[in-house]
Amino acid sequence: MPSTPDDPSRGIAKGVDESMGRVGAGLADVGYFGHGTTVATNALIQLRGVCTGLITTDGFRDLVYDRGRLLPGHRIVGPAIVEQMDTTTVILPGMADRVEPYSNLILEAG
Repeated sequence: MPSTPDDPSRGIAKGVDESMGRVGAGLADVGYFGHGTTVATNALIQLRGVCTGLITTDGFRDLVYDRGRLLPGHRIVGPAIVEQMDTTTVILPGMADRVEPYSNLILEAG
C-alpha cells in the first residue's frame, strides 16, 4: 500500500478497507486495531517542519535518544523516548531500557 504523506489517514483507511475485503471480514470482527506512523520522526530526521524545542524541569536530561547511537551496555532510566527510523520506544517512569550485546533493547521494571 503506497503511503499518502499529504494525509496519512487516507492510506490507513484504504489499507484497512482492502485488507478486510481480502479476508472477508467486517469491522465487527476486529477486537483491537492499533496503528502508528513515523510522520513526526521522519520530519525530525529529515530536518523538515518548524523549529522545535524541548523544555524540561530542572534535573531532567537526555530525554530523547537516537536509537542508532545506543551501544551494547547502554542503560536508560525512564521517563525517556528512544527514536528509531521505524519505531518509537517510550520508557515510562519506573522502567529502564538496556541495550544487550546483540543491540536489542530490553525493557525492565525499575
